[in-house]
Parts: sequence; structure tokens; C-alpha cells
Amino acid sequence: MKVTRKEVISLILGIIFAFGLMAGHSFQLTGSLKYYYASRIALGRGIIIWIIISIFFTIFLYKIYSCRFWIDGIRLKYKSKKISEFIFEKHPWGVPFIILFVCWLPYVIFLFPGTISWDGFEALTGAFRYIEWTNHHPAISSWFMRLAIEIGRKIGNETYGFFLYNMIQILLQAAVFSGVFYVMKKKKTWYPIRWITLVWYGFFSVWPTNGYAMNKDTMYYIVFTLYILLTIEFVKKAKKNIITWKQIVMYIAVMILLCIFRNNGIYVVLLTIPCLLIATGKKQWKKVLILLVCMVLYNSFYNQIFLPMVNIQSGSEREIFSVPFQQTARYVKEHPEEVTTEEADAIRGVLDYDHLAELYNPELSDNVKWTYKDEASKNEKKLYIKTWFNQFLKHPLTYLEATLNNTYRYFDPLQEEFYGGTGGEYEISGPDFYREHFAFKQNSIFSKERDGLQKMAEFIKGIPGIGVLYGTGIYTWVLLFLMGGVLVSKQYEKFTFLIPLLITLLICIVSPVNGCMRYMLPIMSSLPIIIGIILYTGEEEAL
Repeated sequence: MKVTRKEVISLILGIIFAFGLMAGHSFQLTGSLKYYYASRIALGRGIIIWIIISIFFTIFLYKIYSCRFWIDGIRLKYKSKKISEFIFEKHPWGVPFIILFVCWLPYVIFLFPGTISWDGFEALTGAFRYIEWTNHHPAISSWFMRLAIEIGRKIGNETYGFFLYNMIQILLQAAVFSGVFYVMKKKKTWYPIRWITLVWYGFFSVWPTNGYAMNKDTMYYIVFTLYILLTIEFVKKAKKNIITWKQIVMYIAVMILLCIFRNNGIYVVLLTIPCLLIATGKKQWKKVLILLVCMVLYNSFYNQIFLPMVNIQSGSEREIFSVPFQQTARYVKEHPEEVTTEEADAIRGVLDYDHLAELYNPELSDNVKWTYKDEASKNEKKLYIKTWFNQFLKHPLTYLEATLNNTYRYFDPLQEEFYGGTGGEYEISGPDFYREHFAFKQNSIFSKERDGLQKMAEFIKGIPGIGVLYGTGIYTWVLLFLMGGVLVSKQYEKFTFLIPLLITLLICIVSPVNGCMRYMLPIMSSLPIIIGIILYTGEEEAL
């Protein structure tokens, strides 16, 4: 009996979804997978549960993937009302823009002049060179923050400069999100999807609280969403061979902005560009090559010429070693008696070995990775890598648990994000050694209103079913579910649009924080248009 593509994909995703739920449950209870392997009975029970849940998801996915809408689009009858036509057809950008801003207005007023997180303060403090300015937080992004504060100082009040930055940012967010509805109109997306998207953007507290915050992550997900929209336009016009140089230049400019607001934006861009050939066809290889060459040249110029020229240090190598450092720390904590003198010295050459066990936080790698010694020699790094590999051979399960303990929230929809909040800031927060350099502050008059907005978000988070939206796992599931549907239906052009989101998911997995919503925001902001693209009906209009 021949096994079909649909069966294989349904089975693989069913196994992944089942494992995500079980891993989340086990790590919540024991901080490891021991809940399912502590004894033979536990192991047998775990295997049986995994099989049952996997079968359930496999059958469910197979049934869904058997629906015709993956190929033909949703063709359910929906009687168009005048209000739908007015918002989504006659004014697909302008009216959604107004609606979104009105929905966010209470946050603009009560959170005035906006908020800022620890990372935002660190970036701003570095940009003023109160501390060493490095590219750990993208330099140009940090400079924009500094420019806003300098404007405030020149007009006599930092608070106004701080407000200017956040106000421009939330308006840009409204503009880009409204662009989603414009593209949905062109793609003739099913009206209920458009309405759900409008409610999603307008009433989900994550968007106004992040859109009104001075933080590199906000501008990144805004530009990321714009990048997805322009990728859709690029593919559409390149296939018809009607794309202009002006549009190509604009596309390159947005890709550069993506890199400006987060360092890992370059990975999203460089890995996505070659995949454009899947959607546009081999005849467009010259245009795709131009995109690739331009971004490689930009990356080289930025890192090798621009940063040294303005005396800004590159970010530390520690960022790329988050996963192995966590594995080493867990090994040292769980198997200290097995660490030889040579291994200890090798680890000590790059990390603070003597305090590694006590610094280890299984869901946050910052404590460990910040002990990384940038001055370590190549030989010391080589010895560490050798030790890391040898210890992996001794206790591979420890390494697996270290990685899962730092990532399981991204795969289990039942888990809240690591920080346990509602995905956004409501106050100006940060350590005193950053805050002492700045005078901007929130108005104490609205402290009760700010507290009320936060309590409202916490109440919504507590509602069964809706609360999963405040975690990160549900978005991973939706993304993988869409990927499966596209692969089953062999719609490879649409798979191209998923590539940036899948790369972002991989970045989340190797990130320092387990289940951080800030890292997931690019996926969350882009999913509505991706869903609209995959499930659109009818013959689309010209973009």
C-alpha cells in the first residue's frame, strides 16, 4: 500500500504536536522529561500516551488536509454587507487605519508618553555612550532612539522626545497593519478572515502595548510585516515580468530596514531570497541575484566598514552560543562528579565554570552566557568545543533536556510565556543604572488607568481558550499547520511566504529566553496575511 504525502505530513506534525504537549507538561512538573522516564511504568505510560495523542492529531490533520479549500480556497457563502464593503473594499487602507488607532487610543492616552523595557533602556544608554556602545542592540536602531531623546532635550523636555518616537512608531504600526487589509482586498480574502484580523489587531492588547514602546523589537515586527507584504507583491509581479526597478529598490530598502532593527534580520533575508526562485521561476534568477548581491554587500559594509568607522563594537560571540552554553551548564550542575580537571579547565577558559551550576537558569540563558570571556583565544575555544562534544557523548539526554527546557514553551500552547505577563509593557521599567541618565517619565495621574488596562489583559488571559493567545506555542502550531497544508497541496509558491516565519521560529528556538513573546511578534503580526494568502478565493486583483 502506497503511503501518501498527506499521510506522512499528518503523521509527522501529529507526532510533533503530541510531543510538544507532553514535553511542556513534564517540564512544568519536574523541570525535565523524568515524568515520562523515571521508571519503567512511567516510560510505558508515556509511550502509550504519546501514541494515543499522536494518532488523534494525525487523524485530525489528515481530515483537515483532505478539504478542498487548500487548493480551491474557502468557498463558503458569505453575504457581503454594506459595512464590509465600505471598510474592506472601498477604503481597505484608510478605514482600518482609523479603526485601529481609535482602538489603541486609550493606551496612547493612559500610557503617555509610552513605555520602554530593560533592553530598550540598554540600547538607549549605549547610544548616548553612557556605557560602551556595541552592536548587541543594532546601532542604527539605537541611534533613532537617541535622536528622539535629543529632540526632546532641545525643546526642553525629554518626555516629549520619548513620546514623539513612540507616537510615530504606533502610527507606522497602524499604517502597516492597514496594508494587510489592502493586500487582502487584492487577494479577495474571505470576509470573516478580514473581520477576525481587524479584531485581532485592534483589541489584542499585545499590539498597542508593544507598538507604543521604545524597543528594537517593535520596529522589527512592523518592518517584518511590511517585508512580507512586499514579498507577496514582488512574487506576483516578477511572475508576470512586470516588476519595475523602483519596486525592486523599495524591496531592497525594506530588507535593509529589517536588518537595521534586529541583527538576525540578515538571516531571514539571506535565507529567503534564494527561495524566491521557487515562486517566481528560474527566468527571474537575475532579479533574485541582484537582491542577494545587494544584501551581501550591505551586510559586509555595515559590519566591516560602518561599525568600525563610527567606533561601535560588534556584538559578542556569546549570542550564537546560547544553546551549547546552556547544555554545558546543565551538565556541570547535574554531573559535577564526572567533570574531569581537564574538562573544568577547558570550560573555565570560556565561561565562569566555578559559578556555572548556581547561575544556570533552565529557561533563560543570559546568566550563563554573560560569563562568556570575549578575550578567549582560538585554542581555548577549540578546547571548549572538544569538551562540549565529549560530554554530549557521555550524557546526550542531559543535552536534550537542556535544549527542551529552554524551548518547550514555543511548542506547547498550554504554557504561558516565560515572564508570565500579558506580552507587553505598561510602565517605564528598567534598572536604576540605566534610568538615572534620563528624565522622561509617565504621568502619575493615569496610574489607576494603566493598572486597569493591565488587569483587563490579565482577565482576558484567564478566559479558557482565549488565554492561549498570550502564550507562544499556539502560533508555532498555526504556522506548522499552515506549512503542512501548503506542502500537502503542493502550493510551493505560497510556501515561499512561510519561509521568513519559519526562519523566525528557528531563531526563537535558539534564543536565550523560553517562550518570549517579543521574539514571536513577527510571526504573530504576519500570520493574518499568510492565512489570507493561503485561503484566498477567486481570481485575485492586480497588485
